[in-house]
Amino acid sequence: MSMKFAFVCAHCVKLYRGFQKGVNHCGYELHGKDCGGPMGNPRMAFPQYEGVLTRQTIADKCFLCGKPSEKLIHLPENGGFLGACKEHVEMVRPNSSKAMVPVEQKETIA
Repeated sequence: MSMKFAFVCAHCVKLYRGFQKGVNHCGYELHGKDCGGPMGNPRMAFPQYEGVLTRQTIADKCFLCGKPSEKLIHLPENGGFLGACKEHVEMVRPNSSKAMVPVEQKETIA
């Protein structure tokens, strides 16, 4: 995260595999597959993520900084929920406002 990678990316083994191969991104490992979050694509919730974070953790924590989530972005076709903290929710809102729900509604949305 100190290298400006999102919380989710910083915990992904594909990023570290890229570092081991001499690149500072995971694109090399993904071989052209799309991955990332709503900053780049409002419908994405890190579909190629591989690591220790569970989907529950990714919903409970802000995908950018790892702080507790204030709002959730509901992306059922792409991993369920993605959390955003108070600081970062406004950065995400323009791309994802139609998919945002309060944290307490997480369990009630199908």
